[in-house]
Amino acid sequence: MVPFLRGGSMAKIFFAFPHRFDQEHPNYRVALREACRDQKHDAVFASAVPTAGHVLQHVNECIDDCDAAFFDVTGLNPSVLIELGMAYAEGKPTFILLNQDEHVRVSKNMLGKQTVEPLEIPADLTGIVRTHYKNTFDLRQSLVRTLEQYFPSKPEVMPLAKTIIQHLKRFGPSPMAGIATGVSTDVNKVRPVVSALVATSQLKKTGIGTGTKYEAS
Repeated sequence: MVPFLRGGSMAKIFFAFPHRFDQEHPNYRVALREACRDQKHDAVFASAVPTAGHVLQHVNECIDDCDAAFFDVTGLNPSVLIELGMAYAEGKPTFILLNQDEHVRVSKNMLGKQTVEPLEIPADLTGIVRTHYKNTFDLRQSLVRTLEQYFPSKPEVMPLAKTIIQHLKRFGPSPMAGIATGVSTDVNKVRPVVSALVATSQLKKTGIGTGTKYEAS
């Protein structure tokens, strides 16, 4: 079975975000749950503080039990960045959420005048798939699109993903067109499935441009 969907119909998706979001954006957590529900997935939060052991150990266990992890790096919250690093180090499919309008640094000068400056994304994170949003309604819609692309819940996608993996395990690295020919499917249908398999670490991508090839992990 293709690992990025449990039982062929549902993935467990871990979410981490600054604690202040629960007060500042009351519908934030609801938007994440509803986006997952729309795609037949489960949203997981490390909300409960463990009675024993380190908090990071608890978070790590939650991440480890999930199929992928999303981290809202808006404002570059240190705790969220630590948890992102943990997931990435484990090889867990990792994604970023970002509210560009709120991704700013607020400071005051000696006269008390407030200035707002946009923050940059750390260079180490630029290669991670990023979902942008402007508010909680937009968050739900944007997240649904990301989940549709990388964690498709449509039943017809599953056999094609499995066939692609089996083909590459048998014949070795192949370009996109070669995969499409090998599985007798239009390349436009193969391309998004291959992209999802790469994002979820089930396929490896080597080379650039016309020399790009894919192989089973």
